Amino acid sequence: MTETEGVRSPTNDAIAGFVLSILGLLASLNPGDLFVALPLLLAGLYVSIAGLRVANRQMWPRRLAIAGAVLGVLGLFTTILLFAMFIV
Repeated sequence: MTETEGVRSPTNDAIAGFVLSILGLLASLNPGDLFVALPLLLAGLYVSIAGLRVANRQMWPRRLAIAGAVLGVLGLFTTILLFAMFIV
């Protein structure tokens, strides 16, 4: 058994949140994929914040988790804006 086995790594959460946020942001740019983008962005934001909390406790680098959270918020803003534009 290795020393790091079973330890939750914040880098895994940060990478997953970053990737989900990027996919959600790209999906939010296409008006037909707004209902696909919303779950991706919410999941990316949640996982990025979880990775950020774990990184803060264990003193790990936080850059990727912060980038994922920022992209998630930006994507949510874009999705809401585009959704409002196409409804009105």
